[in-house]
Amino acid sequence: MTTTAEEKWGFGPWANEPDRDQWTDETTGIECLAVRHDRSGHWSGYVAVPPGHPWFGADYVDLPREDLDVHRGLNYSRAGDTILGLSTTRDDGLWWFGFSCDHVGDLTPAEIVNDKYALLEGVYRDLRYVRRECVRLAEQITEANR
Repeated sequence: MTTTAEEKWGFGPWANEPDRDQWTDETTGIECLAVRHDRSGHWSGYVAVPPGHPWFGADYVDLPREDLDVHRGLNYSRAGDTILGLSTTRDDGLWWFGFSCDHVGDLTPAEIVNDKYALLEGVYRDLRYVRRECVRLAEQITEANR
């Protein structure tokens, strides 16, 4: 049985969001994926590079930081068979890079419903925000391949 964000954390800006969204960016042709964390409800965003891209197989810590500007920086790199234990919809040998929205300045649904937000300053990063960040990262990845 699938539990929706609203069932798990009650009403909030996450109530009408899915827990997962995968698409191909129209401008760059890069695969993008957004996944909601099961326990805290924050979003993580991922973009894929194909074989032949200079970053294919690279660890995110080895990428040139000056070339990247994405929410709080990258914190994930792995082959596309699984992301957070979930199979990607389109497993075709891609290498994924990701970022998460559970850092200082971010609020998660779990923090909000447990009243922890009263002590914290931050913003819930919604799916629309994560999609924009994925597209920005896809543009940067495309630029790095030129």
